[in-house]
Amino acid sequence: MSLTAAIQSFASIGVFASRAFLPAFAVAVLARFGPDVPLLRDIPMVRNLQSASGMPAWFTHEITIAVLGILSILEILADKDPDVKQFMLTFDKYAKAAMSALITFGLLTASEQAVLREVKVAGFSETAIALTVAIGVFSACLLRATILGFILDVDDDGSLGLVKLVSIAEDVWAFFGIFLLIVFPAAMLALVALALLMLFVIREALARIEERSKIDCPACGALNYRSAIMCPGCGKEMPEPKAVGLLGRTLKKIASDRGRHALALVENRRCPVCATRLPKRAARQSCPGCGKETISDALLGDYMGGIKRRLPMTLLVCFGFSSIPVIGAVPGVIYYRLRLVAPFRRYIPAPQRAVLRWVVGLISFILLAFQWVPFAGSFSIPLMAFVNYRFYSRAYERAARSRGEDRAAGILERT
Repeated sequence: MSLTAAIQSFASIGVFASRAFLPAFAVAVLARFGPDVPLLRDIPMVRNLQSASGMPAWFTHEITIAVLGILSILEILADKDPDVKQFMLTFDKYAKAAMSALITFGLLTASEQAVLREVKVAGFSETAIALTVAIGVFSACLLRATILGFILDVDDDGSLGLVKLVSIAEDVWAFFGIFLLIVFPAAMLALVALALLMLFVIREALARIEERSKIDCPACGALNYRSAIMCPGCGKEMPEPKAVGLLGRTLKKIASDRGRHALALVENRRCPVCATRLPKRAARQSCPGCGKETISDALLGDYMGGIKRRLPMTLLVCFGFSSIPVIGAVPGVIYYRLRLVAPFRRYIPAPQRAVLRWVVGLISFILLAFQWVPFAGSFSIPLMAFVNYRFYSRAYERAARSRGEDRAAGILERT
């Protein structure tokens, strides 16, 4: 196995977390013209880009390069507008994950393709390698979205220039990062690791900022999260609770439907009453802020029903992704995990979660092996989505209801 190619694969996570099309455009240009540039032709990886046997000819065709160039320009221009940027945060993580999988699949270097073949012999498929990188990109995008969400809240109209400044920095990073990835892959991997660590630290700092941004209850003056429905101090309803977005981040818009807002808080592992972040991975627990149980029997039914209503559309979307051999598996898996699995998985304790991961992972691996088969492969990702939903939803419901049954039995014994 080529160590350099392995480093390249994981280092590419940092590049694609910023832009979807610009890195692909840079790779296509390097593959087409790099060997003709005096300063680049002596680099083995640049020569391999052009001579890679597994590289499809369409990727370095003039039309492909032109289309990628146009998409890159549109992506760069759109990213400068705060409103468009806010909209892009809801879906661009899927495009970036899919594009990173495409590059990992063999568009960087011939040696990288050799790594994929060796790993497959060892018991893993090309899809598994692509999924690893793509999930890394997706996770990095979630960290990025949290931080950008805070910047958009501060500079929502772009008057401070913060959105444009961050966007320009990401443009430079995405374009030149590809060259650094090819020429100095080890240095690039170190930079990516440092950047991800900084993003994690910043996200934790933003969580502390949210703590300090609490507002006074108009009735008793107690401090409340802006997304709280009721004050934990006096129990009065807060007049205008704010909606929550990605990873439970508080948004500026008001939550018009309090019932749906309560379910959104639960989905992001926050108390449905006072919006306090819940520390335990438990289906039922007492909120450390208001002391109330985080999910009642009535709310449990609504919560389970709300996630279940997502199932038909999620399966349909996964069918569309799964119809694209190999590459479609990446956004398909990420999509159903976010829509159907994460709302339950966040509450399942580590030991049980580990068992579920192995059981469901084995079933998913078998189904994934047929994803490349024409027609039959179109049902691979939807079946994976359904299996994951069934296992995780049942585990969550069993844990939630067993706690309630134990409590009811205790009350009957005392009476």
